[in-house]
Amino acid sequence: MTVGTPVTTTTTVPPTTVPTTTVTTVVTTTAPTTAPTTLAPTTAPTISGLPVADFALTTPSAMGIQIIDASANADSVRYDLGDGTSTAYRNFRYIYWQVGTYTITLTATNAAGSSVKTVQVTVPVTALVTPTPTPVVTPTVTGTGASFTALPVTSTHGDAVKFTVTPALGKTIQSNWWTFDKVNHYGTWNSRDINPTFFYPKKGDYTILVKITYTDGTTETVERASYIKSLWASRSI
Repeated sequence: MTVGTPVTTTTTVPPTTVPTTTVTTVVTTTAPTTAPTTLAPTTAPTISGLPVADFALTTPSAMGIQIIDASANADSVRYDLGDGTSTAYRNFRYIYWQVGTYTITLTATNAAGSSVKTVQVTVPVTALVTPTPTPVVTPTVTGTGASFTALPVTSTHGDAVKFTVTPALGKTIQSNWWTFDKVNHYGTWNSRDINPTFFYPKKGDYTILVKITYTDGTTETVERASYIKSLWASRSI
């Protein structure tokens, strides 16, 4: 086989714990230009010096996946998640927000060349989530997670509700994105302040969500359902 010609193997594996209809794996290894000029026809996809792309895939939820990278001899990796999102994280969780079949492509690279592995996952129709947030890759976070508090949690007309976030143990916050009503005003009642203040304009129970980006590049999402109760009512003059 001429140098530079991909050697491809294709394996079809039935789904196990993942809520998918089909998991199809394809591994492609590209030989370096400095390799010998020919290879025996029976040579396996693993070529000496090249990386081997590999990862373990599970689905902790109907719409979510978790990837643990198992690539060998790779200086860097890049995951294309099939919906326009890509990441260089090796171990992470991800949530798809649209029904469909997605091809996850891992490219492992080193100085000698590259190797590619693809896996298809299908998101079931019954798992559709509304409303549709922006997908976010969440690296696996160890240790104590982040949290936030608000004061007061029960507000009346004109009260300013102050939110204060505490980062995960050993982490430093770079930026925050808040929504003060995840259910009905996900994209409008927002703030990018680290510790924001918000005035609720009407009566109701509100679910609060904050997406935290740390200085090391990891992210974390914290949500508190029906956390704020607003007793808003018009005042007489």
